[in-house]
Amino acid sequence: MNPKDFQSKAAGRVIRAPAGYWAFIPAPPPPDIAYTPGLALALSRADAALSELSGLG
Repeated sequence: MNPKDFQSKAAGRVIRAPAGYWAFIPAPPPPDIAYTPGLALALSRADAALSELSGLG
């Protein structure tokens, strides 16, 4: 594992383990999403738009 391949800290970080090898430590998961009716509608519309785009190509 090359630590330089992990420049972004968004997904986690790379540390040197006591035994000398590199280890990836993942970041904590994001908080739970509150699924409101508005969010469900927005997701449904986005899904429909992606389906339409998929049919074009």
